[in-house]
Amino acid sequence: MNIIFFAVFLAASVILIFISPESYLQVLLNASDKSIKLSVTLLVIYSIWLGLLEVMKDSGIMRKLSKILNPINKKLFKTDDEQALEYISGNLSANILGVGGVATPLGIKAIERLDETQNEYAKQMFFLVNVTSLQLLPTTVIALRSQLGSSNAYNIIIPTLICSALSTVLAVLLFKMIKSFKRK
Repeated sequence: MNIIFFAVFLAASVILIFISPESYLQVLLNASDKSIKLSVTLLVIYSIWLGLLEVMKDSGIMRKLSKILNPINKKLFKTDDEQALEYISGNLSANILGVGGVATPLGIKAIERLDETQNEYAKQMFFLVNVTSLQLLPTTVIALRSQLGSSNAYNIIIPTLICSALSTVLAVLLFKMIKSFKRK
């Protein structure tokens, strides 16, 4: 991946040097300034959400949320492993709140747990649901839009909800359909 990023940077640098050599240094400095601001913004967003998730875990809210989601998760992921279901519930909760980066550690723990139980179906379904990333509130995108001066940073909530719900439902249905064809 580093090779690809280096190739893109090199190609863009060569093109910029030929098109506007006097602005090359200014573009590099502006880009580094913007990347630092973006990194700090994302660090703050993720720190807040990771802290909130840790409080939820310590206070038992995560376990209660897991119990609420367990009937759905048991049917969807076809597993009875309580620990895996708790990680899955936490991961899905973070994704639903729109902080996918926060969901990643829980997702890794869920996959590790499903790997221990050798539940391939659950791992595949979990991966699929994570890729489609059902979101009720895309908080990271809203925060970035706000920081970049969007006049209405929240106007993406309904389109995001519709698109992510449709993609998740379609992916789950297709997955189940493919699995049923393979059994026959």
